[in-house]
Amino acid sequence: MRRARLCPACGYGHFDAEADHERCVNCDARLDGDLRSLLDLYRIDQVSTRRADRITSDEEERQRQGYDIITTLRFAEHGGKRRFTPVAFTEDGQRLLSASYGPAATVWRVNLGWRRRKNKSIFGFNIDVASGEWSRDEQAPEDAMDDAPTARTVQRIIPFVEDRRNVLVVRPAGVRLDEDQMTTLTYALKRGIEGVFQLEESELAAEPLPDRDSRNAILLYEASEGGAGVLNRLATDHTDPEAIRRVATRALEVCHWRSRSGLWADAADLEDTEPDCEAGCYRCLLSYSNQPDHERIDRRDQDVLSLLCRLARADADPGSANGFEAEDAFAALHRQCGSGLERAWLEAVRAAGLRLPDRAQPMLAEFSTQPDFSYDAIKALIYVDGPHHQNAATKIVDDAKRQALRDAGYKVIVFTEDPAGWPTTFTKFAFVFGKSKL
Repeated sequence: MRRARLCPACGYGHFDAEADHERCVNCDARLDGDLRSLLDLYRIDQVSTRRADRITSDEEERQRQGYDIITTLRFAEHGGKRRFTPVAFTEDGQRLLSASYGPAATVWRVNLGWRRRKNKSIFGFNIDVASGEWSRDEQAPEDAMDDAPTARTVQRIIPFVEDRRNVLVVRPAGVRLDEDQMTTLTYALKRGIEGVFQLEESELAAEPLPDRDSRNAILLYEASEGGAGVLNRLATDHTDPEAIRRVATRALEVCHWRSRSGLWADAADLEDTEPDCEAGCYRCLLSYSNQPDHERIDRRDQDVLSLLCRLARADADPGSANGFEAEDAFAALHRQCGSGLERAWLEAVRAAGLRLPDRAQPMLAEFSTQPDFSYDAIKALIYVDGPHHQNAATKIVDDAKRQALRDAGYKVIVFTEDPAGWPTTFTKFAFVFGKSKL
């Protein structure tokens, strides 16, 4: 069992000892609110299900009404400091969106109970302590517990699952959007990212923060196993600061709009290509998965359209490498280097103003290898080969392991012991290291 308190302003999670804090460690807001303190959280690791041969219309309606699920997150930490990259999307120097990109952040999905439960202040579900089966619950809707058994020894728990994901938290800056407008913007950006980076709908998740009733920010995370690295490319790729323009343009096109001038000047410049579509349709922003939000979505909202038009002319301005002083990250990596050659390579990265690695000496036990550095968000592994790698037998073994990594989807980048050749490799793999400032 675990305790948690969620920030009512940004939705950041505070677990166990941090649940007693008075202020949020992420945004410094007060941790107040009657629905923010959750007790008896129980992590679900293994479940078993029964196959349903047919799904009736009643079952579809039950699924649509569904569960009251909230999402919270925590950025990965290094040396007690949160690791994230702040990024601003600006047009003519004016900030439109503020965002924070966090590689390998922890995402929690907490199920508070049925959305139609009788008492909204009672969370969770009844579980039979003896058998581990969900049992009949007086708070559940009548039609939801038809097959549930009655248990003698019952405990009420709030189930949750957790995973590591690359996340991007997006907040409007300089403009106030209400809950309906935030909902429309959420799915417009989601559709835009999917279109630009050729993702399936299930590969990218979008959730409101801190919850569905208080949409202060948008949490985007790569839901598929391993991730495609698109959020990293959108938020921190110094070689493509205009990626947000393509996303916004694609979002407007998905919403059945096109620019009369081709410049996406403003909402007045837009032409509706599907006038029969009113607030939304299944060809634009509506989908089966976002059914609970259908009433909030309006593709014609002028404030959202104006913001998307401005984003179609915006640039990304990434901040420091890890959300804290880059020197701190460099010092931590420098201490973990296994040789003087690795330290020289790391110093060359910093001197050229390139992106620092996420980790040093990561152990990949399943491949029986330990790269010198890794860029986790884009699954890039760095080897700086010293003189001992020139041994013929060692080289055969190393090459086999590195090929296995490539076959598994990793980008394996090898540097020789001659620093004169490093700048060429940095340039060749600019999508990993960024553009040199020298």
